[in-house]
Amino acid sequence: MKRASIQFVLGALLAAGGVAQQDPHGRGLAPGRGDLHSKGWEVAMKLKGAPIPPRFPEIGKDARRIALDNGLVLFAREDRRLPLVQFEALVRVGERYERPEEYGVAGFLGTMLRTGGTEKWKPQDLDDRLAFLAANLSVGIGEDSGTVSIDLLSKDAEEGLAILAEVIRRPAFDEGRLELAKRRSMNSILHRNDNPGQILGRELNALFFPEEHPSGRSMTPKRLAEATGAKIREFYARHFRPENVRIALVGDFDEKGMVEKVRAAFGDWPKGGEPIAPLPKFEAKPRPGVFLVDKELNQSSISLAHPGIDRDNPDRHAVALMNAILGGGSFSSRITERVRSDEGLAYSARSSYPTGGREPDLFQATVQTKTATTGRAVTLLEEEIRKMQAGPISKNEFDTAKESALYGMVFRNDRPLEAVRRLMRLEFDGLRADRDRRDFEGISAVTPEAVVAAANRNLHPEALTVFVVGDGKAIEADLAAMGKVSRIAPAEYDSASFREAGLGGSR
Repeated sequence: MKRASIQFVLGALLAAGGVAQQDPHGRGLAPGRGDLHSKGWEVAMKLKGAPIPPRFPEIGKDARRIALDNGLVLFAREDRRLPLVQFEALVRVGERYERPEEYGVAGFLGTMLRTGGTEKWKPQDLDDRLAFLAANLSVGIGEDSGTVSIDLLSKDAEEGLAILAEVIRRPAFDEGRLELAKRRSMNSILHRNDNPGQILGRELNALFFPEEHPSGRSMTPKRLAEATGAKIREFYARHFRPENVRIALVGDFDEKGMVEKVRAAFGDWPKGGEPIAPLPKFEAKPRPGVFLVDKELNQSSISLAHPGIDRDNPDRHAVALMNAILGGGSFSSRITERVRSDEGLAYSARSSYPTGGREPDLFQATVQTKTATTGRAVTLLEEEIRKMQAGPISKNEFDTAKESALYGMVFRNDRPLEAVRRLMRLEFDGLRADRDRRDFEGISAVTPEAVVAAANRNLHPEALTVFVVGDGKAIEADLAAMGKVSRIAPAEYDSASFREAGLGGSR
């Protein structure tokens, strides 16, 4: 069929649907993005009901809260459906609490709690016992909290609880395991610039965050050498105290009896000294400009970014829907349709706008594309950001984003451990117990007009950081058309760097 005939048929179809106007998003199909559907789709939509309200966990209903005399708090819930028990401790510890001379210690603390043994168990003996019990012991320390958990069969619950108490209260910090962890870290540092995505994430964060913030710093040979066993023990002692710990108990047990066992295991743990000072909030400042990490590649990794919002921002619900429409909603989002489907520049193109953090994170629109289309990809991302502010939003994309958010909450706390863990986390973070209910109601109340208004308040195309990792000689001219290009040279380390820091180098 000739081009003219195709255009005539398409025009007739659109006119028949009453939507033969120019699409404000540049697709030339309809004023409502994606609003043209088949009759079958319309029939199916009539069968759809309103989102089912989630079950919001409540203290007393989904978990019993028990405070021990030493400040440790338990959240207990029986669940007899399977012969399993799960214990999870939430601890006020993390990278944000590191002092300048301790940078990197928190991560090693997490590794050593899991692999370094205890006063009772040598590292290999503990690993063997866990394997015999088919138990999963895991430890993770993040930015401002850490978890220590163990899952196992209910017939072994008492021994599992004893192991958890040993790991939390009496870690041994085996020097051999610390040396092994450091050698793994050395290998990671040596290869830190092999992956362009990792370079992009690390160097972009370093633009916005100072070294006082975990997002603004990275491990170096000097810091690795300074992460001694003594510093790890000191950091542990400062934070692992009963008043800084919450423990969730979920599974096939008698609640009263299990609480008494936990009381016996942790009740004699003495309180610590001075309370840990509340962490100050940090807000990143805009860094508008064009930044390039020159690396000879056949693809460019691109991010357009600016500072975002925190969990207390009144726009957080509208911003979440806005981001789903813009680039966070997978194949239904504007950026994906424009960059991937319409122009074929990338397999994955998306945006992220975190709204649940204690402090603001970064808004980012990201794509990886071939070198020759770097400039075009950046232009498309910026165009879609500006169009988000201009509006309007079609019924289809708004309904899709809103229903996805609401239906996605239905099963979020459906399992007992998730409900108990959520109640524990809300208290730990100092948030209201009805936070989830208020979020559901807040998202339900968002209108398309509110999304556009939030986009105008919280998207800042004039202050975007354009950050690219790619072949400088091939793409710098295109980037220079957008503004002065600032080159960033990531730090490189070799075996000599470790020897200079007092380490033995890589094996």
